[in-house]
Amino acid sequence: MSHAKRGSQLSEIYKQQYLKSIGKDNASIKQKRQEALECLDEWIESQYSDRQYEKLYGNGVSEYYNNIRHSGLPVPDVPTKEDVGHAYAEKNFGPRIPFSVILSIRDLLD
Repeated sequence: MSHAKRGSQLSEIYKQQYLKSIGKDNASIKQKRQEALECLDEWIESQYSDRQYEKLYGNGVSEYYNNIRHSGLPVPDVPTKEDVGHAYAEKNFGPRIPFSVILSIRDLLD
């Protein structure tokens, strides 16, 4: 093995050790992304029980029933009330975002 090739391999080993020490190696990045995704998933799930979300969901369900009553569409042609309620709430809900969620998004993009 040539001296240049050995030096190149050592440089790569040092580089990988350095990246690991600062959390920029592939395994660390994957773990950070997984943790960030879990944080985002937990936050999203918690939003479904927010009173404002629930109110908007109810408004969407009411809209669903009003549309069915006035449209004359056969029932199989319309989406479920749950789908309409969630779509309405997701479109109109303006949640407050905790700083930890913003940091998790930042970690995903880093």
